[in-house]
Amino acid sequence: MQIDADKQATTESYRRRREEWLLQRNQALAEVRALDAQITAQTHAVSAAQTTLDQTLLANNQALTVYNFIKKRATNAELYGWLLGQFKALHYQAYDAVVSLCLSAQASLSAETGDYDSQIPLPQVWLDNRHGLTAGEHLRGHLLRMEREYLQRYERRLELVKTLSLRQLFDDASDPQAG
Repeated sequence: MQIDADKQATTESYRRRREEWLLQRNQALAEVRALDAQITAQTHAVSAAQTTLDQTLLANNQALTVYNFIKKRATNAELYGWLLGQFKALHYQAYDAVVSLCLSAQASLSAETGDYDSQIPLPQVWLDNRHGLTAGEHLRGHLLRMEREYLQRYERRLELVKTLSLRQLFDDASDPQAG
């Protein structure tokens, strides 16, 4: 009995050892599969990172190309300074032409009304530091004041009414009943 018991104990210990080894082998195989899956995932991540790096480098090169183009093209501060000078000159020429038209309108108003003494003075509205930006509105206001004064002071009738007799007009020379 003792020998049977020792034999069974030895057999049982071999069986348990075998089951442990099988369990360890299965765990090792599962870990290998998990590591293979992680390696595959990391390979995809590295590939995605490489693609992102390539795209970033390409975008950086394109941005550098655009920057150099913008830096070297004609739209820089020097060009804008030149354009500002051109626009100031054109705006002043237009202002000068409008002032002469306002003076002509004022002279026409004086000639129309016969009143050469009470003229509305033309305001000096050109401001050099503002490049005359509000001059047009001031001159428009001046023209509206002249129009208002003309309409208030010099009212004219729009219709002429005259009553006349046709008989007197034709002097009874051709009296149709006389004949």
